[in-house]
Amino acid sequence: MAQLEINNDVLTVKMTKIWTLKHELSVPLAHITSVSIDPNFQLTWKRSLGKWYGTNAPHLYFGGYFHLDGDKVFYDLRQGATALIIEMKDEPYQKLIIGVNDAEKEKNAIEKSLP
Repeated sequence: MAQLEINNDVLTVKMTKIWTLKHELSVPLAHITSVSIDPNFQLTWKRSLGKWYGTNAPHLYFGGYFHLDGDKVFYDLRQGATALIIEMKDEPYQKLIIGVNDAEKEKNAIEKSLP
């Protein structure tokens, strides 16, 4: 599961590098346009239109960069986890789709910190 930290108007997402090929991503809070939760998000290859790099175990785990419906998306999500979906502007990817221990708590913390 990803770990989130908010410091100095920046959201940092820490994850397992072996699966995602990155150990953390940092996003200025001003670049976050929305945060939502999807408890029923399904990890299927049909959802991902083109793989860039990372781990793809359909129906089990997606980690790394993928294309989803024309957007560049960074995943760190296991099947069955509640998906925290962070949409962004002015970043190399348009969405982060990650699994966290308490999605509702993390969503509220991010929204409370947005400018």
